[in-house]
Amino acid sequence: YMHRTSALELFFLSQPPVLFDFSHIEASPEGGEEAKCAGGDRSFNQAKRVYKEILKQRKQTSLRRNFFRNPKRALLKYKLQEMWVNRLLSNFEYLMLLNSFAGRSYNDLTQYPVFPWILQDYTSENLDLEQASSFRDLSKPIGAQQEQQVAKLQERFEGMRDVEQQPFHYGTHYSTPGYVLWYLIRLEPFTRMAVHLQGGHFDVPDRLFWSVGETFKNCTTSINDVKELVPEFY
Repeated sequence: YMHRTSALELFFLSQPPVLFDFSHIEASPEGGEEAKCAGGDRSFNQAKRVYKEILKQRKQTSLRRNFFRNPKRALLKYKLQEMWVNRLLSNFEYLMLLNSFAGRSYNDLTQYPVFPWILQDYTSENLDLEQASSFRDLSKPIGAQQEQQVAKLQERFEGMRDVEQQPFHYGTHYSTPGYVLWYLIRLEPFTRMAVHLQGGHFDVPDRLFWSVGETFKNCTTSINDVKELVPEFY
């Protein structure tokens, strides 16, 4: 939860998933400095104990009994990539599973599921899906689609060396709580969250999400805006 190994999320067949956060264990005054240093492990172990206790309460359960700390092991065991390649999983299903195994959740805005921009043609009257030019280059991040954009990023990176500053290409992430609320501002409960983020009122109209095409254009020309999409677009 919030980029720490401190939570347990349960998935059910008949109701939405539930996320439990055990980060309070890290702040326990009884734990002292040792607890603070090993807080992530302590939270993880507590989540694991709770998971095992849940399984004990049911003689017959449909819950997955394998507990993986390493997502790669889980992906290999369940052969998800193989299922996707053989078209047993749709693109959407596969990406959602990858998000889940990466620790992303609808219950955590700081780690909300991420989906990539796919199309890049938002100006043609008729969209031709047979043309490669209609799609973004998925081998590159959204912030490196245009040569001019890459040149600006490299120029900034090199310029930071001159002032003895830790150089970086991107000053922001492709997914943040603010981006999620920006995209979903017209959908509750995100509307209320966005208002709360802005101090009790909506942001100025010119800064609200109003155009998919303009957003894509900005993400592929600016070096300060490199956000990807959320699952709700698909």
